[in-house]
Amino acid sequence: VTLRTAEASPDTVLYVRSGACEAASPVEVGCNDDNGAGGLWSSLTVAVTAGTEYFLVVDNYSPITATDDPNSTTLTVSVE
Repeated sequence: VTLRTAEASPDTVLYVRSGACEAASPVEVGCNDDNGAGGLWSSLTVAVTAGTEYFLVVDNYSPITATDDPNSTTLTVSVE
């Protein structure tokens, strides 16, 4: 599975976790902050297993200011 936030997004961080959401220590499957290509958007590819529950988290690296739109991030999910 590949996750990617839009290049025009605010400074995003992506996490993929497995295990129960209520678990004291959910297992981090992957994380990306800044894609490595010079942008503040995030891109992450993780291997997933059928029948396993995963949680996709899109976070903002910097605090959101009064002029930011916290709903402006687009998340694209590709399954191959």
